[in-house]
Amino acid sequence: MDKRTIVIVAAAALVLIAVVVILGLKLGGRSGDATEPVSDLRGNTLRLAEEYLNQGEFQRALDLLDKLLIESADDEIARALRDRTIAAKQSAQEVLQEEQREQQEDLKDTIAESIKESQPTVVVVAPEVDPVEEARRAEERRAEDERRAEARRVEDERRAAADARAEAERIAASEAAARLEEERKQAEIEKRKADIERYDRVQQLIEDGVEAMEGEEFAGARDKFLEALALDADSADAYAQIGESFLKEDSDNQRNLQKAVEYANKSIDKDKNFWLPHYTLGKIYRNTRNWENAIREFGDAARLNPERDDILYELGKVQFRADKFARARQSFEACTHLNPEHERAFYNLGVTNERLGDSEDALLAYQSAYTVKPDYHLAYYSAAGILASELRYGDAIPLYRKAALLSPGEAKYLRDLGAAYYNSGEYGSAEEFYKKALALDPSSPESNYSLAVVLLRQDDAEAALQYSARAVTEKSDSPQYLFTLGEVSEKLGNSDAAMTAYQRAVNIDSRYLPARINLGKIYDENGVYDKALQHLLAAYTIDPESLELNNNLGNVYLHQKLYNDAIKHFLKAIDKKPDGTLMRFNLGIAFIETEQYSSAVETLSELVKIDPQYWDAYYHLGNIYYKEGDRESAIAIFEKLLEKKPDYQKRDEILKIIL
Repeated sequence: MDKRTIVIVAAAALVLIAVVVILGLKLGGRSGDATEPVSDLRGNTLRLAEEYLNQGEFQRALDLLDKLLIESADDEIARALRDRTIAAKQSAQEVLQEEQREQQEDLKDTIAESIKESQPTVVVVAPEVDPVEEARRAEERRAEDERRAEARRVEDERRAAADARAEAERIAASEAAARLEEERKQAEIEKRKADIERYDRVQQLIEDGVEAMEGEEFAGARDKFLEALALDADSADAYAQIGESFLKEDSDNQRNLQKAVEYANKSIDKDKNFWLPHYTLGKIYRNTRNWENAIREFGDAARLNPERDDILYELGKVQFRADKFARARQSFEACTHLNPEHERAFYNLGVTNERLGDSEDALLAYQSAYTVKPDYHLAYYSAAGILASELRYGDAIPLYRKAALLSPGEAKYLRDLGAAYYNSGEYGSAEEFYKKALALDPSSPESNYSLAVVLLRQDDAEAALQYSARAVTEKSDSPQYLFTLGEVSEKLGNSDAAMTAYQRAVNIDSRYLPARINLGKIYDENGVYDKALQHLLAAYTIDPESLELNNNLGNVYLHQKLYNDAIKHFLKAIDKKPDGTLMRFNLGIAFIETEQYSSAVETLSELVKIDPQYWDAYYHLGNIYYKEGDRESAIAIFEKLLEKKPDYQKRDEILKIIL
């Protein structure tokens, strides 16, 4: 048996002893708990160290084991494996040293043999060998061979035992790691299952609470939300819903508002990206008319949840209230894009477009509103209003009729339908619908006034009187209603009542021109020219371009024989209404009185072109020619007058000139 075999056998014996010790320690140490858990890191480290040991990488194995022992000096398995590794390393070193000695002996023998072969052959007579000595040496060699063989056998057994133990430990460690991994996965599954069940329960409680809140069971709803918070103290949804419940329960109650704000802010603290608390705060600020803060909160809600059309709708409403019409339009448009069936968003878009001066898009929005909701009477009414404002009464009337049909109790629908008929010249239909509006609300000043106006237009001043008087009774501070009462009174020949009504209108609004103009006319007709000028000139400072005002000033100045002033105002009036016949005739008279005959001829000649039956114009035109010595032209005009109007009141005077 050689020395290397002996060393291997000895190392195997040491490993076997170490394994026995380790097993004993393991059995003793685990008697109380056979399933003590081993961490994945430790198990993996032990398996790796075992592999290094089997591969002869002793130092790498020792480095790993030292780390485990530093972390836990009581780790008996690591300590035993370390001792086994140290023993194996020492055995391997001894074997290596023995092999090196044998190699050196072999090298010496080789060198000696070489030297011997290089020397001359010398025949040496071998000494006589002692048989006993030879036998002894042979026995020693045989014993040495047996020793070496035994050592190799022991080493082989040691290695086999070590490999078996290592494999057993590897399998045991692997099984333990697998059990631990399975336990970890199972625990994770159980936790996830419990989390899902808890989440589902929280969501169910919130849904139950929302349902209770919709049924106005606010206290019960809050109980559900609080139960949800008991399961999940970080539920932003539960906090937000509590805030909503306080707001919906009583949005006018100060305590409720404070609670709503408190819980909305708690929700935001839990989740800054949750939209609902911002929506709640937006509604609170909207109800308190805090438009800027409402815009901010609704804007945040829309940013966090851009798919909710109701948020955009509320945002558009508060933007409109804050006079941010362009932004409101964007919000309503976005709302209708998300929900093409949102008729109120279309309607509000129409109102907003009207504020922006875009009547075309406003009309389209109203049409979309009543297309989505065919019984949306307000949309028909608003669309009709745009058409009426554009003097498209023929298109407006069917929409007004539709609105009135859908909502027959709305007096304003009937009244505005009557106005559309009035403005289109259909006074009978206008009277019909004004009376229907008045039947719904007999005390309505608007309906009484409107009916009085249409009756007056039909020359039924007597019937108009009661309605104009009722309008003034119901709304005595309206200069317009007082003016109409004055017109009716004037038509009935009651100048004093008319002047009283006009004066009351002026007292209420000194800039109300129609009343001042009519006062001026009455004073002029009664020869009170100073009073007439007082009212007319006061009106002139307000609107110097008014046709009616300039015509009446011209009349007063003409009556006062202030002809140049009369000419000035008649010219301004004619500039506004070139086909006005009476004012043109009066202008001709003023030119005659100031001996501006050429201007008078031009004015009167134009007048008879406009109205070939304006007989007095022929008369004065003939007189001008006659005074200017143009007897031929005068006779031609007079003959034309008498030809067309044989019974002209000044026929005799004319005949004296032409005969």
